[in-house]
Amino acid sequence: TQMRLGELQAALDTSMTALRRFDNDMDGVLGVQARQLAGVCKRLQDINVDMVQEQLLWKRDRLETVEKARLLNTIFDAIPDVLGVLDHNRRLLRYNTAGYEFIGKAAHEVVGKTCFELLDHAAPCDTCPAQIAMETCAPARVEKYLDGHQRWFDVRAYPILDDSGHVSQIIEHM
Repeated sequence: TQMRLGELQAALDTSMTALRRFDNDMDGVLGVQARQLAGVCKRLQDINVDMVQEQLLWKRDRLETVEKARLLNTIFDAIPDVLGVLDHNRRLLRYNTAGYEFIGKAAHEVVGKTCFELLDHAAPCDTCPAQIAMETCAPARVEKYLDGHQRWFDVRAYPILDDSGHVSQIIEHM
């Protein structure tokens, strides 16, 4: 029995040593996994902070853009001369307030119509400053008599060029 007890004690010691080694191994594995998980959590937190900062910057930039657009619209509408923005097909994109008053119509009635349609003409004018500006990519000026208004006008057209140097829009000024 004494021998049997010694064998049992040796087996128990061996088992305990193996269990301690297993515990140490598991602590090592779990420690590595815990450190990896902590690293992932830190990276996710950093990404979240970056995203929040980017969103705040985007909102600030958007607000600044809206404020600048409001200022430009205010300036555009405060000019007492007729100003119109035409696309490359001479279709009206918008007038300033003086333009709508000059035509005697609201925006929804005139946006999308050509400049010559707005003057009750069936075709483009013979000497159209917008057409000249589109062809030359330079400002153009023409003096025109408008029958509907029974007077002469100094009509100017200023091209707005896109990044490739083509006319994308025209500012028409009367």
